[in-house]
Amino acid sequence: MYKYILFDLDNTLLDFNAGELNVLKTIFHSEGIEMNDENLSLYREINGDLWRKLESEEVVINDVLFGRFERFFNHFGISVNGEQKEQMFRKGINDAHDLIKDAKDILNYVKNKGYTIATASNGLYETQMKRMADSDILKYFDYHFISGQIGYNKPHAAFYQHCLNKLEAGNASEVLMIGDNIVSDIQGAHNAGIATCYFGEVDDVEADYSIRALEEFKNIV
Repeated sequence: MYKYILFDLDNTLLDFNAGELNVLKTIFHSEGIEMNDENLSLYREINGDLWRKLESEEVVINDVLFGRFERFFNHFGISVNGEQKEQMFRKGINDAHDLIKDAKDILNYVKNKGYTIATASNGLYETQMKRMADSDILKYFDYHFISGQIGYNKPHAAFYQHCLNKLEAGNASEVLMIGDNIVSDIQGAHNAGIATCYFGEVDDVEADYSIRALEEFKNIV
């Protein structure tokens, strides 16, 4: 049925949220801003809004990476150099490589079943490759499709078409995408004719499969 598995990285295999929290605390404190639930929610609201605008091609990547910190600190009347704050963020995230529970086990299982495995991730190529190497999961993948190298972000049709072209899949129906983001992973892959597996806590997602733990993926492939 399926020959190829596309894995999202952040919050599907790599625990991005855990690493992000520590880095953001350092960045907030660099300007005297307390790390608390209210300020974290503000940052995530700003960051999420910019990423959604990137997905709909309203902004470019640097508007997200630099603008999120400029907008956040501007809320407190503080003017910062967004590029410098992004450099602080990138250094911290590059060193963050905690895995989601059962990530290695499911990759090993899928690999042993004979599937061709690829990453399908929005992010900077060097960052994602380093985090995979540091977490010892790089060895499981046959291909890497990372937006920073491809030039298109999920859910853009060109991102998924690039994946299909490089995999040389005879038909999109041979490919299964697993990810936690309803728009970039699930809707984007679906629009490209690729089967989808949603990994997360939201109910009634329009995906071919839904799981709440990676271990459940074994019931699908």
